[in-house]
Amino acid sequence: MNKNDNMNKTFAANCDCAYATTDSNKATYRCAICGKAYDTIDERVACETKCLAARKKAQAEIEKKRLEEKKTARKNEIEKKYKELSALVKDYCKDYGSLQIGESSCFENDYPTLSKLLGWWF
Repeated sequence: MNKNDNMNKTFAANCDCAYATTDSNKATYRCAICGKAYDTIDERVACETKCLAARKKAQAEIEKKRLEEKKTARKNEIEKKYKELSALVKDYCKDYGSLQIGESSCFENDYPTLSKLLGWWF
């Protein structure tokens, strides 16, 4: 075993460059993503490019799905809280007649009360 053989083994062990030799000492190149063996570096690069594109596409789909799930969960939470608030406002208006919150006013029966207030408009 000479110095170059030792250096090549050390380089291959540390680099993970997907370069391997077979029993017949024919160099093969392995795709770092899927692990397929190729005879030339160009074939390996083409495979890695294709594998990376597929991986990025799959990752984008996963992120899109995750975002949709998060969006749906937040919407459901808002709807739940809105129903709770609506019930509280309805009960308050039933007990006390009206409720002023900020710029909004709520009445016990919104339409009939408004028609009484505005008279001839309704």
